[in-house]
Amino acid sequence: MLIGNPDKFAFLLEIVPEWSDDTFINGMLYVFINGAQYPKTLRTTTLSDDIYYLVDNSSFIHPKINDELFSLDAKTLFEKLCEITFPSAMEDNNDFDYLIPLTELASEKYQIYIVSSKMSIKILVGHYIDNDKIYFDDEVSMDLEEFEVIKQKMQNYYLKYIKQ
Repeated sequence: MLIGNPDKFAFLLEIVPEWSDDTFINGMLYVFINGAQYPKTLRTTTLSDDIYYLVDNSSFIHPKINDELFSLDAKTLFEKLCEITFPSAMEDNNDFDYLIPLTELASEKYQIYIVSSKMSIKILVGHYIDNDKIYFDDEVSMDLEEFEVIKQKMQNYYLKYIKQ
């Protein structure tokens, strides 16, 4: 099932019954940002976990409003969100308020962040190279109404096809 517009922002989900059993639902989950697919390769995703964490009180469901961050250019914003989430100073706590929790994307070394203003959403994606340096890939902006439709469809997908 395709939820959203892959030329802008979308999820492509497919349950694969042969990969699933009575205790978990496996399949495929891809995120599209400006026409690019993440992850780039085929991955088996435990949809019953990934979609649950996505729609259960995550940053995807409740994007944090931060006008100061939202106003930054995309690359600076991405770098700032990375530092907030995974601070370089060991004494600082991790803040996952902006990270969209998708385990399989993280396993493939991609991080997706979300930040909101009162009227719009920005979603940013980047990837790790050599496990230590993360690079900005892309950003998409959309109005809150458009985002709310995608969010509601993801919640409905979870309730209809995943929740057991």
